[in-house]
Amino acid sequence: MSWAKIKKNLTALKLFPVFLILFGAFGLLASGAIAVEKEHLLKNPQTELICNLNPIYSCSNVFLSKQSQAFGVSNELLGIAVFAALITLGVTMLAGAKMKNWLWYTYLAGMLAFMGMVVWFFGQSVYVIGSLCIFCSCVWFSAWTLTTTGFAWIYDSGYLKVSKKYDRILKFIRRNIITIWLVFLLTLVGLVLNHFWYYYGQYFGQ
Repeated sequence: MSWAKIKKNLTALKLFPVFLILFGAFGLLASGAIAVEKEHLLKNPQTELICNLNPIYSCSNVFLSKQSQAFGVSNELLGIAVFAALITLGVTMLAGAKMKNWLWYTYLAGMLAFMGMVVWFFGQSVYVIGSLCIFCSCVWFSAWTLTTTGFAWIYDSGYLKVSKKYDRILKFIRRNIITIWLVFLLTLVGLVLNHFWYYYGQYFGQ
């Protein structure tokens, strides 16, 4: 089967709306789990949370940090709102609704802003708090996946109207979107392993 036919079939299957629903639900569940676990911790500071996996992945430290509500509201509530909206968008698309160009520009701007928060909170978790949260990592993964797949779908659908100069840049990003998605994730993993090598090194014979 040719790539053109595969691409046509993928378009017919409307994979992007499905991605919105699936990864939106994954992010929503993770955000909801953070809210539940955080409430347990605040009610009983001595409780042992299910997300306290090891000395590094210890969500109690993350939940109690000032960074967990750095934007004036608990981060998990922002996650719940964002992922609920993304699920709604996916369902609306599957129902056959046609969106205006401005919505897709808003989508990209919003997801890039969300990813800016993700990168900031990742840095705070690793280098300031010194702990990570497995549910937060699930939120980050979902957000990044929906950012990259969203860009790919929007570009393929012809919603991004730019000059030829900038279109070459967008075309390069689109052509290498899977590589970009993977490199970003591997970079985060590498930074975590490097910073916490004193703990993870033992699993690599160090």
